[in-house]
Amino acid sequence: MRCGATAWWGSTIRRSRFGSSASCVGRATRWSTRTALIQRLRAVLLRHGIADARQRLTRRSGLAWLDTVALPPYAAASVRRLRRVVETVLEETREVDATVTHVAGGDPVVARLVTITGVGPVLGLTMRAEIGDISRFATPKHLASYAGVVPRVDASAGRAHYGRITKTGSPWLRWALVEAAMHGTRRSDHRGRWARRLAMRKGGLKARVALARTLCDEIWGVWPRSR
Repeated sequence: MRCGATAWWGSTIRRSRFGSSASCVGRATRWSTRTALIQRLRAVLLRHGIADARQRLTRRSGLAWLDTVALPPYAAASVRRLRRVVETVLEETREVDATVTHVAGGDPVVARLVTITGVGPVLGLTMRAEIGDISRFATPKHLASYAGVVPRVDASAGRAHYGRITKTGSPWLRWALVEAAMHGTRRSDHRGRWARRLAMRKGGLKARVALARTLCDEIWGVWPRSR
C-alpha cells in the first residue's frame, strides 16, 4: 500500500511540476514587467519635473495619484496608456498569486521549505517545482551545482582558481535562491552572522550568492523524504 501511495505521489509530482513552474515563472515575469512599466512612468514624469518621491506608483492605490498630476496633452496620453497596462498586469499578477498560494498551501514539501528564512509561498513553490524529486541529487552540493550557484574551477599545475558562478542548470531555481538570500544578512543565527561578515569583506552581491549556495544545505535538510 505504501509503495502504491508513493508511486501515486510521484506521478502527481511529475504532472504538477511543470504547471507549478509555469505559474511561478509567469508570476515573476509579470512582476518584472510591472517594474519596467513603473520605471517608464517615472521617466515620463521626471521629464516634466515630477518625482515619485513617496514611491506611490509601487502601490495599487497610488496609481490614482496620476489623476492629480498636470501634464501636457501628449505626456498625459502616454501616462494613461502606461497606467492601463500596469493595471492589467497587476490584475493578472493577483490572479496568479491566488493560484500559487492555493497550490503552495496544499503541498507538504512547500510547507517545509517556507520554514527557511526568506522563503515564502512563491519562492517555495518555485524551488519545489524546479527541483522536483530531491533524490535526483546525491548531496546538497549536487543541488547547488544544478542551480548554477557554484564557482567555476580552473585547475592547473596542482592549483585551483575559483571564478564566477557557473550559471548552469535551472535559472529559475537560481533566481529563487538568490531572492531568498536577500534576507540572509538580517538573520540572527550563525548563518546570518556569517553573511554579514562576508558582505563587509566581499560586498553584498557576493554575500547573497554565497548565501544562496548555503541555502541548498537547508533545502536538503528540511525536504521530506518518502519512507
